[in-house]
Amino acid sequence: MEEPLATRMHGFPLNASGLSQVLKKRPEFWSPSPWNDVNEPDQPPLIFPEEDLLRDLISLYFSRLHYIYPLFHKPTFERQVFQEQRHLSDRVFGATLLAVCSNASRYSNDPRNLYDNSQSEHSIGWKYFRQVRFLRATFLQSMSLSEVQLYALSLLFLFPTSLGDSSWPWDMCRPCIRLAHAVVSSIQQQSHGSWSLHCDVVECELWKRALWVLTFFEQSRGIFVGRPIELISEQLDFDFLRECDDEWWFNPHNPELAFIQPT
Repeated sequence: MEEPLATRMHGFPLNASGLSQVLKKRPEFWSPSPWNDVNEPDQPPLIFPEEDLLRDLISLYFSRLHYIYPLFHKPTFERQVFQEQRHLSDRVFGATLLAVCSNASRYSNDPRNLYDNSQSEHSIGWKYFRQVRFLRATFLQSMSLSEVQLYALSLLFLFPTSLGDSSWPWDMCRPCIRLAHAVVSSIQQQSHGSWSLHCDVVECELWKRALWVLTFFEQSRGIFVGRPIELISEQLDFDFLRECDDEWWFNPHNPELAFIQPT
C-alpha cells in the first residue's frame, strides 16, 4: 500500500526537486495515450441527388423558401454548387447543400426524394437529412458560415416533424447566434462604415442573413414555449439586411452600382 503524502514528504526539502520526488505522476494516468488524439472521425461519403434532381431542388428552395428565410445569395450559391462543385471538397458545405435539398424536397413530387424503401410522404427529405452530422470532434476550429447556415436549415426542417418539440435542436442554435453576432459586430466595427472590398460586404451580408434567420427561429420558439431568448431586442445592435435583390449584389459593368437596387 502506498504511503500517505505526509509520510512521503518527511525529510524532503520543500522545493521543486523535492516535490518532484514526492508527487510522482503515474504514467498510466498522466502520459498521453493514443486515444487522447482527437481527430475528425472517418465519415461515409455524402450522397447527393442526381444532377437533374439537384437542380430542381435548388430551384424549388429559392422559389419557395428563400424569400422567407434568406440564408444565401442565390447566384453565389449556384456558382459554388454547379461550377466550383464545392460540396465535393468541403464537407460542411456539402451537408448544408443536403439540408437545402431536404427542405426543398417537401415541395417536390419526385419519388426519388422518398426515404429508402418507404412510400410514406412523411419520409420525404430524410434520405438527405440523415447524412448531416452535428457533433463536432474538435472545437479548435472556429465555426464557419456554412455551419451556421446548416443549423438554421436544420431547424427549418425539424420544426414540422415529431422532433420539432424536442429541446436539443433549439439549444444547439444558441451558440450559433452568439457566434454570428460576434462575427457581424467585428466586421462592422472593422469597416467603420466604409467597405474597402466588395467581398467584405458580401461576407457581412451573408453573416447578417444567417444571424437574422436564427434569431427569428429562436425568438419564435421562445414565445411559443415560454423560454428565455438568447439575444433580447436591446442586444440586436447590428444592421438590418440590405434592401437589395440578389441579382443586384454584383454589377460587373459598374462596380460602384453594386448593392444598389434600381428604382
